[in-house]
Amino acid sequence: MKKSIVVSLLIIVLAVAAITGGTLAWFTAQANIEPNLFTAGTVEIEAGETFNSGQGAVSNWNPGDCTDKEVWVQVKGTKGVYLRFKINDGWYEPSAQPGEWEEWDLGELTNPVSYGLPNENWVWLDGYYYYAGGRIEPDTEKIEVISKVCLSGEAGNDFQGKQYRIGFEFRAIQTTHEAAFSEWGVGYLTLGDNPGWYSVSQVGGIWTLTDSDDDVYEWDPSTETWGQQQTTP
Repeated sequence: MKKSIVVSLLIIVLAVAAITGGTLAWFTAQANIEPNLFTAGTVEIEAGETFNSGQGAVSNWNPGDCTDKEVWVQVKGTKGVYLRFKINDGWYEPSAQPGEWEEWDLGELTNPVSYGLPNENWVWLDGYYYYAGGRIEPDTEKIEVISKVCLSGEAGNDFQGKQYRIGFEFRAIQTTHEAAFSEWGVGYLTLGDNPGWYSVSQVGGIWTLTDSDDDVYEWDPSTETWGQQQTTP
């Protein structure tokens, strides 16, 4: 009996010791870094027009007529961008179905429609019009694209009863990290005697362009600038 009491007391003492040992205090320390915020920039553009017909269409268009059509584009968002557009246009003729139209192939005829492009704002390169000034900062003024559409006085009888349609497709891209090179295949040169837009190519991981004087430039990704390629005498 006494032995059982002794064993029980021993168990109780060991349990108390274990509990006491588990509540010992230790020296500790803690340091925190608050979360950093990374907000992505935005590339946004708006485009619009002022068209005098009010209905989006002109009837009885005659050779020699010029119709006011002011088209503009504006850069929004938070990032500077490069800007280009292409014109989606064509001639149509009445189809066999009343009230419907189908594309009309001009064949060897010259398109008699003009709209004043290229101009001081826009230059033509490989199927697109590019903004001549290169980089555009956000929230600048609206940039004029065209102000009128004209049917040449030399448009002959082949164009009687036909319908001309014109639309615009604008695209913007960030100016950093060779985005325009890889996506559009062009680069904007600010050096030399012939600044402007040129096609680019990549050989051995190096982007190059050749200007209108056949001077070759290489892109330096560390500074994001063009440098003229040195020629060996």
